[in-house]
Amino acid sequence: MSGQLSILVIGLGGIGSIYSLVCKRGEPNAKLTFVARSNYQALHDNGISIKSAKYGHHHVTPDAVFKTTEDAAGVEYDYILCTTKSLPNAPLPALLRPVVSPNTTIVMIQNGLGIEQPVAEAFPENALLTCTAYIGVWQTSPGNIEHAKLDKLDIGIFADAHVAESRKQKDTAALDKFVSVLKAGGTDVTVLENMVLARWQKLVWNASFNVVCTVMGMDTFQVLACPSATTLVRTLMEEICAAAKANGYELPAGIIQGNLDNTHTIGPYKPSMLLDYEGGREMEVDVILGNPIAQAQQAGVAVPTLQVMKETLECLNWKTAEKKK
Repeated sequence: MSGQLSILVIGLGGIGSIYSLVCKRGEPNAKLTFVARSNYQALHDNGISIKSAKYGHHHVTPDAVFKTTEDAAGVEYDYILCTTKSLPNAPLPALLRPVVSPNTTIVMIQNGLGIEQPVAEAFPENALLTCTAYIGVWQTSPGNIEHAKLDKLDIGIFADAHVAESRKQKDTAALDKFVSVLKAGGTDVTVLENMVLARWQKLVWNASFNVVCTVMGMDTFQVLACPSATTLVRTLMEEICAAAKANGYELPAGIIQGNLDNTHTIGPYKPSMLLDYEGGREMEVDVILGNPIAQAQQAGVAVPTLQVMKETLECLNWKTAEKKK
């Protein structure tokens, strides 16, 4: 990697937009390319307008905007940021294939568990960084983003045990460079050795508050104000912790109460899954509930509440799909 840094961002909702801003703040001379779908025209015409409690008001103008990765092909990208939702009918390897070059580093800033392996298998020679983002951000209209103050990113290398030492050195160099850009851009970033553990930790919130808010049509403040909803959240958290432990990942003591207490501090908040449902978009059910349920079952742990929530969300996804017919 030399000269001007070339960064491709796939998926320009709230997450992709904020980290586009962070990359430009951290590496002002970087060439920034977008692949956007539903908001393509707005980004093509006007770029991104961001109102952030942390970063202030900013406008991000990309060097190029495309509707598909096929259209964005023909350029050697140093980093590809994948901030799309993980949906069964939109496999990430197929989306990436036209734009990945031998020296491209793939960065997955996405929710869920077990999402990296298909990408690692499709691109075994490319560095793969995986991230969990703790951030309050949403798109109020195409190309217009609002961001609360929270902006924390955990990041690490995803690699199989058989990866050669020379490849590990390449991956580490790619990680170090990207982390330096993120830090210079202002993100609170932490490098972790065990990102699978980090994904289980984030599921404690995502598989509980995200899910209960959506099923009940409540924001976080309402869930915490309703004793029965809070009990349901706690039960889901307990099942995630049990599933993680059965798979060899002991989550920190106090993580359940810590998540409840931290959610109190953010005030009324609609999680991304609820916003997707209200917006008539398919929700991420498999990676947030399906994969941890499968791993729990393989380890012999019953997670009945998670299973019921998964089936309920699948009904809501079906309902959304039916409305579009």
